[in-house]
Amino acid sequence: MPLKSRESVDALIEVTRDDCKVTNQIYSKNFDAEILRLKISEDRTIHKVICHGNRDEVYHDLKTVIKDVSRIGKNTIWTETSSCSSCSFFAGQDIVITGTKSINKNHLLYRIVLPSRFQLKEIMEKMEKYGLNPVLLESHDNVNTDLTAREKEIIELAYKRGYYDTDRKISMKDLASELEVSASSLSDVLRRGTRKIIKSFVEENF
Repeated sequence: MPLKSRESVDALIEVTRDDCKVTNQIYSKNFDAEILRLKISEDRTIHKVICHGNRDEVYHDLKTVIKDVSRIGKNTIWTETSSCSSCSFFAGQDIVITGTKSINKNHLLYRIVLPSRFQLKEIMEKMEKYGLNPVLLESHDNVNTDLTAREKEIIELAYKRGYYDTDRKISMKDLASELEVSASSLSDVLRRGTRKIIKSFVEENF
């Protein structure tokens, strides 16, 4: 979906659903793990499970209910399952999904980009009718940076992890490891994205 960033809206929405095999299994066993989504379609979703405890225990438990499960790196598991109701819904909308995160067994966050606030109002109404009980946690109009979804995701994560702090809280190497990319690739993305942000600021204010 092509978006004009000056007109687009970035929104963080919490939804309720109870039909995700991965979150149901993780939270029912009280595993210490973070669940993200790498790829979402109306039919299938690839999950990324970051384990803070015993990864192999989580892996073997997920294998009892899910066929496609793989161990990646030291603490990560990837799984592919049929999409839950909320992922199937979002995948069918004219939006860009920039991030997802499970809060608990039934609640899930989606960060999305839409063409306008009118479309945001429409999708909130659709979710209500679909039974997802949406809660709009935050929304803001995007400035004209022309960042790609990947650049935006990485720069936002770098900011939240303290990469831009004066007393830097995470190194380039550790941030790259978290994103599962090389440090050189991460450096290129941050450099391109930061230049776009500065260029937009200068053009808007000077």
